[in-house]
Amino acid sequence: MMQRRYALTVILFLALALFATGAATTAPTTYTDPQNRFSIAVLDGFGQVTSPPPPMAVSYTAAQLPGTGYNVQIEDESKDIGPRGTLDDLAPFVVQAAQGLANHDPVPGPDTIQATTLGGQDARRYDSVATFAGLRIRLSVVYTLIGTTAYSVTFNTRDSDFASLDPQRQAVLDSFMVLPGARSPQPVMPTATAAPTARVVTDPNGRFSFTLPANYRQVGPNETFPGAWLRIGTPLLGFTSTTTTGANIIISSEQITPTGNPRLLDDGVAMLRSQLPQASDQITMGTDPIQSFTLGGQDARSYDFFYTTPQLQAHGVQVITLVGNTVYYLTFIAPEANNDVLQRDRQSVVSSFAFLPGA
Repeated sequence: MMQRRYALTVILFLALALFATGAATTAPTTYTDPQNRFSIAVLDGFGQVTSPPPPMAVSYTAAQLPGTGYNVQIEDESKDIGPRGTLDDLAPFVVQAAQGLANHDPVPGPDTIQATTLGGQDARRYDSVATFAGLRIRLSVVYTLIGTTAYSVTFNTRDSDFASLDPQRQAVLDSFMVLPGARSPQPVMPTATAAPTARVVTDPNGRFSFTLPANYRQVGPNETFPGAWLRIGTPLLGFTSTTTTGANIIISSEQITPTGNPRLLDDGVAMLRSQLPQASDQITMGTDPIQSFTLGGQDARSYDFFYTTPQLQAHGVQVITLVGNTVYYLTFIAPEANNDVLQRDRQSVVSSFAFLPGA
């Protein structure tokens, strides 16, 4: 639903603010979706983000303009608006998602939701301003429906820069084209079967291995984690419990630029803990202090957090370490009622985790 889409945008924004990746292009080009669903311009000075989390299809950030970027997101909305839903039916979900952001304010105008077009399709636009890491960020979302699938283009920048960057925003929207693949059913990737016993999992690229607790299965690339989940950086592997609904393990990483700062790990963890609650009022930090230990022989930190909605209260622990120029994130999350499962499975993975030569 739209609320999930906005939450992903926020988390990815925070990851970019900490460990920005993506090389800036030297001239405008065009990106064509591998599934031939859409194409969009790549603006001069914007770099592509590696493997953005779904439902993002592609994302770009401007290295020289703090808080500035744009992305395309694709998600089936049939559960929210039904098989005959319209753009106007979808509007409340867009507004509701934006209202969950820190210090959200709708941009005043004659109409909160404005009629427009996107890729030759009837579309709607919603602008809002929210606070991220002390910056007032303007988010301008333009979305359209093809069947029950929503295609949205979000442009974000500092509110003070929005007027001067509006030509770039309009250039992105004008370049967006809907391609034939958008009207064709997409294949569903099969998921792995449940593992009856604990087993050793080795990263396909030879970077790490660990013992996966029994009754976890790997989550497929097009599958949504049940319950709550949080990913920062580039997703590498994800697992969900087959016996405790909503118990999830997510491993991700992010390339960073060396700074020579001996406190880079501590500073990065402290910044994440301060920014995540600003990103969503559903996330609060735990009261336990940051823990220091080793993960696979590397200095590591961990902290706990809570994810709360009217339907769910989940407890999470995130483990972070730095190997060379790569930050590794291990996120464990489960319903608060199953905190014993969270702690048991976290200990199993952390105690067995080993870095391999590929790291």
